[in-house]
Amino acid sequence: MMDSSVPQLTFDMMKKYARSLVNRFNVDDHEYSVGLMRYGESNDKQWDLNDYTSKSDVLNAIDRVTYKFGRSSNAAEAIRMVRRRMFNDRNGDRDFARNLIFLMTANERSEDTYATWIEAEEAEKENINLYTVGFDLDDTTEIDETSTHPIRIYRHLINTREGDQAIDLSTGAVLGLSKL
Repeated sequence: MMDSSVPQLTFDMMKKYARSLVNRFNVDDHEYSVGLMRYGESNDKQWDLNDYTSKSDVLNAIDRVTYKFGRSSNAAEAIRMVRRRMFNDRNGDRDFARNLIFLMTANERSEDTYATWIEAEEAEKENINLYTVGFDLDDTTEIDETSTHPIRIYRHLINTREGDQAIDLSTGAVLGLSKL
């Protein structure tokens, strides 16, 4: 999930993060399936879990995601849409696969913090692990409570001034993955 109610440069860093993460996942052998939701004032599903079956196709799809500025960040509704519309058999969810959400934002507060926390709890009840990735945040209260716990594993903070190194360190720590 990529928050588009952020500056264009930050959105571009989110795309770098998504590319770095996908590069660490085994997509070609179907160990991982990748879908993408762009959210902000509205939620725009970019593709479902079963739309791309190769790493190169997913990477190309990430490159094609366009920036669409929104004035607000409705993270609660975006989590709800991913839970209900993307994590289902019809759209590529598999019974044996771990369900992961990566919520990327540069906003310290979404439209409704409480609703976001409720949706995160609903995701956890459905065995969906929610990683939060905050870009240049001073206050992490909302993403700390939104992420699955322990936050030392599921909450990642990116200082964009550190460039690609911060992204590589963070994506390498996800699921204990190392650079492939």
